[in-house]
Amino acid sequence: MVFVSFVDQPSARPMFVDALTYPFRRGNRVITASGLVFAVLIEISNFIPVFGILVWILACAFLGALYFDIVSATMGGSDAAPDWQEFTHFFDIFGSFLRLVLLSLFSFGPLLLIIWVGSPQAKLFDPTHWGALTFGCFYFPMSVLASVAFGNLRGALPHRVFPAIFRTFKTYVPVVGAFTLAGWLSSKSEDFIEENPTIGWLSAAVVSFYTMLFQARLLGLFYRAKSNVLAWSPPSLSLDLTEELPDSEEDDKAEDIPNSKRVRDLDRVIELISLKYQDVSNEPPPITDPAEDRGAWLFILPNGKSVQIESPSGNSPFLITTSFNDTRIPAGTVALAVAVIERHLAAARKLWGR
Repeated sequence: MVFVSFVDQPSARPMFVDALTYPFRRGNRVITASGLVFAVLIEISNFIPVFGILVWILACAFLGALYFDIVSATMGGSDAAPDWQEFTHFFDIFGSFLRLVLLSLFSFGPLLLIIWVGSPQAKLFDPTHWGALTFGCFYFPMSVLASVAFGNLRGALPHRVFPAIFRTFKTYVPVVGAFTLAGWLSSKSEDFIEENPTIGWLSAAVVSFYTMLFQARLLGLFYRAKSNVLAWSPPSLSLDLTEELPDSEEDDKAEDIPNSKRVRDLDRVIELISLKYQDVSNEPPPITDPAEDRGAWLFILPNGKSVQIESPSGNSPFLITTSFNDTRIPAGTVALAVAVIERHLAAARKLWGR
């Protein structure tokens, strides 16, 4: 059997070079320039009377959403920066920012607790302090990846994060090192403001925003390189399909909901792929036993190769597999699912023609 990786698995050096140069690519310069405006607003929000806290929250929310969108787009195989989310999707935007805050608190909460209640003079303060810092530095990047892959915070729980760290440890260590160094540079950039208040805020904004883009791109590239090893499977795929079926009362209530609000995530994926690839047929796989129906759907190329997406509930998260390799890729969002399917279809066309 011919084995095809989800993506070309890069060595460590190209992965880091890619992340470093990501903000300066021609197609990404608009996002870089506009994102820098939000970064500047964060730095100068302290000087804005009355509305400073609101400006800070809005700027952080948009940058947090961009952070997750870059991770998700890169995981799905895209090398272009995603567009900004529309302001009408503010609850989604603020949700991304809140998720980033919660992941940070969970990862670095032990460190904050030690600093808060511990005594620097205590004998065990230094080892516990450095131990908690190390835990946070290792846990946070993988928790971000897991939350994007599974589409929720439950995906970032320890029973998924720790095994993923152990399985990818050799490659993950330099990623953590680069991630930590970028975070340190971002925090030290605040010193520019004290040293030169006139232009220090601009220097701090540039460094902070650049390191954010670097971290987000690096995480996505790491996932692309190790997706087969991570082998994450969405939790909903282990559910009994019969538990997903509503009773008659829920069906009656559903009739009152507009159709536009009852479109399943799976239907959106099917529609997006069908509109973009006219020569790709789609159909449910043949099922001999109804009990084995896992909510799967096939996308079939003219050359006979197929990509399958699976979700018992019809909504994210999904599990994506193919007929031509052994990869099992989870996708926590519609956008990531579409990107993964497109990547598989492109790989099949390259090897076996249209």
